[in-house]
Amino acid sequence: MRPFPIALCALLILSVAPQAGFAKPLSKIVAQAGLSPEDFKIMSATEDALIAPAPKAGRNATWDNPESGSKGIVEVTSVRDGCAYIRHVFHPKGRDASEELKFRKCKASDGVWRLTP
Repeated sequence: MRPFPIALCALLILSVAPQAGFAKPLSKIVAQAGLSPEDFKIMSATEDALIAPAPKAGRNATWDNPESGSKGIVEVTSVRDGCAYIRHVFHPKGRDASEELKFRKCKASDGVWRLTP
């Protein structure tokens, strides 16, 4: 085996390993944030519309769910290397403060945008 790929794999494993113990599934994060499944569906659809067909840094859109009273804004903060960096600021009904969620989605070879670490 070549030493470079082995070293690269080891570096990647070490860089991800400490985070793995603290990672929560997105569904759990959303549930703890006070959003309903329908809120999440509306928020996700708003995000999908922003990044399709091609995301542009600085674009944003608002969403709201009249049934739950939750609302928010989705922003593409930057785009680089085939990935969109996304920021959600949302206000779940019944909460005094807004919540924030940041993550990255990259376009896979099959054309689907996927969450990536």
